[in-house]
Amino acid sequence: MANYWLDANIFITTKEYYHPDIVPGFWQLLAQCTQWGIGSPQAVHDELTKGNDALATWAKAQKNAPLWVPFDPAVQATYTRIANYVSQTYRADLVADFLRGADAWLIAYASVHGGKITTFENRSGHGVTKLKIPSVGDRFQVTSVDVFMMLRELGVKFVL
Repeated sequence: MANYWLDANIFITTKEYYHPDIVPGFWQLLAQCTQWGIGSPQAVHDELTKGNDALATWAKAQKNAPLWVPFDPAVQATYTRIANYVSQTYRADLVADFLRGADAWLIAYASVHGGKITTFENRSGHGVTKLKIPSVGDRFQVTSVDVFMMLRELGVKFVL
């Protein structure tokens, strides 16, 4: 199973930093995901394919790639615990937004199967306007890192 669970914002943001025609090595890393211990829930794939841009086209072409990890019963049960926790802890509008996407699924996968979530999100501060993966993940003993820390921890270098 994955050591690093990728949030949708990793794909969205890195396509700008690591555009496939400039840093193809990053995208090759994703293609070799099992070798590197990288995965992402099917729910992230579903988010990425909603658009009509180059990233959505790429994600659609990767539909059957091992990068996308299918649902399993243990993850479903943990997702339910996460949904119950956020529903009892936060305002309904924040909960609805959080559960609409893949964030709770990411936390469930990392909680059940281990590993870290790779995201560009930071913890929610005072006056929460959006639930953030690191803040909710803390409650379920899930660690979050950004893509740069993941690459450092993996020992990945993109060199000429």
